[in-house]
Amino acid sequence: MSIENDLTEFISRDVVPEGGVTETELLISSGKVDSLGLLQILGFIEQQYGVTLLTSGSPKDFESVQTLASAIRKARGESA
Repeated sequence: MSIENDLTEFISRDVVPEGGVTETELLISSGKVDSLGLLQILGFIEQQYGVTLLTSGSPKDFESVQTLASAIRKARGESA
């Protein structure tokens, strides 16, 4: 399963169960994900991928599932 699929599934199940999200949907600016939800997502990423985006990521990395996945790959030294 791809990083995008993992993130979409987690966010839709545990963070935004009342409608889910798509890979390109804006998470925070759309109002679907609040600060607590973002912390849940960051905890999942750290546990699942061993990456701490809170210290290594930029605000743009948190815009969508796609930008999160790209930031994970970059932090892991993988090509996008």
